[in-house]
Amino acid sequence: MYGTTARRRRATGPARSGTARRRTLAGLTVAALAAAGGLGLTGTANAAGASATTATTVSDATFSWGLDNTANAGAYFGGCNFLSAGAAGDTGASAPWTATTPSPGYATHAGNVTVEKPNTAGVYAEPTWATKCQGPDGSPVSTSTNTGTRVKIAGGTGSVDAAANTATVQWTGSFTSAFYGGMVYWTATDPKLTVNSDGTGKVTATLSGYGADMTDPTKWAPLPATPVTLADLTGVTVTDTGFTVNPSYRGVSVTLPAGASPQYTSGSDWGSWPQSFVDFQALTGESSYWYSSNLNDTDKVAQPISVSWSAAPSTPVYHPELSVSPTANLKDGDTVTVSGTGYDTTTPNAHGTGNAGAYVELGWIQQAGWQPSQGFPAATRSNVGAIWVHSTPTAGAANEALLNDDGSFQVTLTIDAAALDAKKLDGGTPAVFTVGAGGGVNAGAEAAAPISLADAGTPAPGDDQQTITATLPAHSGSFSWTIDGTDRAVTLADAVDKGAYLEATGSLLPVTVTDTRTGGPAWSVAGQIGDFTGGLSGKYLGWTPNVTTPGAGATPGAAVAPGLTAGNGLTDAATLASAGDSHATGSATVGAGLDLQVPAGTPGGTYTATLTLTALS
Repeated sequence: MYGTTARRRRATGPARSGTARRRTLAGLTVAALAAAGGLGLTGTANAAGASATTATTVSDATFSWGLDNTANAGAYFGGCNFLSAGAAGDTGASAPWTATTPSPGYATHAGNVTVEKPNTAGVYAEPTWATKCQGPDGSPVSTSTNTGTRVKIAGGTGSVDAAANTATVQWTGSFTSAFYGGMVYWTATDPKLTVNSDGTGKVTATLSGYGADMTDPTKWAPLPATPVTLADLTGVTVTDTGFTVNPSYRGVSVTLPAGASPQYTSGSDWGSWPQSFVDFQALTGESSYWYSSNLNDTDKVAQPISVSWSAAPSTPVYHPELSVSPTANLKDGDTVTVSGTGYDTTTPNAHGTGNAGAYVELGWIQQAGWQPSQGFPAATRSNVGAIWVHSTPTAGAANEALLNDDGSFQVTLTIDAAALDAKKLDGGTPAVFTVGAGGGVNAGAEAAAPISLADAGTPAPGDDQQTITATLPAHSGSFSWTIDGTDRAVTLADAVDKGAYLEATGSLLPVTVTDTRTGGPAWSVAGQIGDFTGGLSGKYLGWTPNVTTPGAGATPGAAVAPGLTAGNGLTDAATLASAGDSHATGSATVGAGLDLQVPAGTPGGTYTATLTLTALS
């Protein structure tokens, strides 16, 4: 069964005008993708910390792998098993390749992908069609020897953190594995590496190919693109330049379809490639070549994977946060305490020693944006005074203070009402804010905390003046939204086999929106999902919003179709419900029908994604 269980963090309360309130539905889980299933949504709220993390962005990562000895060994028919760069075309039948078929066919270079094999000195070079089945010494390989060929993919991009022992790297490109001279073959596209801090990880990719059968030479059918795990990893140690690791194989059990050769679990080399990979190979006719079946089992052990990238210093990522006390009804001469955490401590001072630090400023900022790092000009902010916080403040200087090694500081500022009034910006908000100092723009030093100023009163009119006073009602009431239910779980109906895809449907738990604000300001609730674990794209999920209990001006958002053949499904943010300005107060219940459509060849297993609901009011 597919299975969907949804847990969501519940929150209520008034929302400020123009604010976004977001809830994360973490863990949209799809289990046992076959003809039926139980899709699970699990939710927790995520919060960003105010600390710095180290990471290195890489753009030149290289992935090298020879799969296993069988993938490059001599074959009983067709010469040998071999690797080819790129996605191979359709031969139209289970038949050995030639130098010109299929089209595209055999290649040693395609985009970022290169196929290469060693000579006796261990020097790798691209083979030719004529030499692809020769060993390092130039002689033809047999069923007990192999060519040593490997696939090498360049240009991987992502983020690595040697200190945290984590990595996420994506490659673009395809390679094809052909057995028996090409009588059966499959293609892997866009491998992705993920390494967790505990040293576990995986390599995923999307597989495609053709279904064949050794006992039925007439069988030949295109297979749908299917996300799988190519390799499960343990014991990974991420370094500044990469790593080499042996994928899991020995001792791994696998569940096999009816009629498949049984898995042998004796000897030192019994094991299996990942379950989803073997499931796909059952469709190509190769499944028994990827687990111990008592035939050349030693050659099926996965070979080491090597990943490398250019050594580079770790780049800290900072999340500065600012707090001010007190913040409300501040009068001329009042003193406020300003505390900062998570500030950049590594950017050097371009005009002296130590780090650049930040300027702590009292003034005005534009609500629509003021940060220099986002390209907003100086005219979007103004200040009446500043204190420079950095690592080497001048002793006794009133306008300098210490920025601690952990990125924290504390200073005091005094309210100068006249100066603030003189620097007031149209449409601006009074605030304490920080910007990068030391001669550079720095997002790691930008934060703001709004304040409010006491009413200075209206000066007495002159002999030729009149005082005009108008009283406008303040917006009263509140906006809130909650997700109904106690166990916060959603279960999709059993999946229906539609031939080219599997479909499971269900409904979100109802969302109750309550808006009692005077004037009826506009609001909206939107949703967006990330990709599932295991390489399954979140685009396969769509929805049809509905309003089950009218009120608060609620209207449903537009339906979003699953992205099985086109579109991005709910991976693009989509409106669940909304209301325009000047709507009536009240409450509404909104929801959506869920529609999951996945490729027919999607392997069984458990997949988890994160769905986030965001309310704007």
